[in-house]
Amino acid sequence: SKMTVIHLGVELATFKPQPKQDRTFRVMFAGALSLQKGTHVLLQAFANLDIPNKELLLVGRIYPEIERVVSRYKGAIRLVPGVPQHELAAMYSSASVFVIPSIQDGFPMVAIEAMACGVPVVASNIGANKDIIDHGQQGFLTTTLNDWYEAIMALYSSADLRKSMSHKSRNRVEKKYHLGITAPVFFTVSGFIFTYLLIRVPGKGFDNPRVIKGIRRGLQLLFIGYLLRLNFFGLFKGQIYEAFYLVDVLH
Repeated sequence: SKMTVIHLGVELATFKPQPKQDRTFRVMFAGALSLQKGTHVLLQAFANLDIPNKELLLVGRIYPEIERVVSRYKGAIRLVPGVPQHELAAMYSSASVFVIPSIQDGFPMVAIEAMACGVPVVASNIGANKDIIDHGQQGFLTTTLNDWYEAIMALYSSADLRKSMSHKSRNRVEKKYHLGITAPVFFTVSGFIFTYLLIRVPGKGFDNPRVIKGIRRGLQLLFIGYLLRLNFFGLFKGQIYEAFYLVDVLH
């Protein structure tokens, strides 16, 4: 394929797994509480869960269109308004599963953030969710209300499944959705395009000193970037990070 997809990314130093401080089976959602985000579907699915020690944590602003529906469940859910990024990261780690019940959505960054914190994700089988999550690996993709019930119950019933999906979620983000890859790839591609256009200027080409200077600096950045990606301690053990082989530069 001649097309390269440059993914959005998250800061792995901020969004990282933290020890869970309780034994509550916590289902978490972060974002706008609205019909478009499927809040009503989530509330119904959670109400169907006949399990002890459960909690539904909703982080975000309630839209007027959904206020009446949310009010029916106020005794069974915990509502939190918008919070800073570092607090949100801690909330992700307190969750047993993160959910995205959207009916219509674009690219849900909250999914990437939750996965970076090692949280399995259950999401509607729409849009970018299908690219972010491999069904049965980092979480589950759902279509019907019964799908939601079965997916959440599967995670509730098996600590081993939660642990496995937790590791796979973090690994997925480390390899595909962290800022150390997404931003550099964007600037690298943009730089090569810009250099190509300079070379194509009639009568200039490599006689243009700016072209030579740009190529030289680009190669220097690539070299320095890969040096910084090296796991020097791992080299003594004969180990190299898999990410070293990715197209990447200094960020």
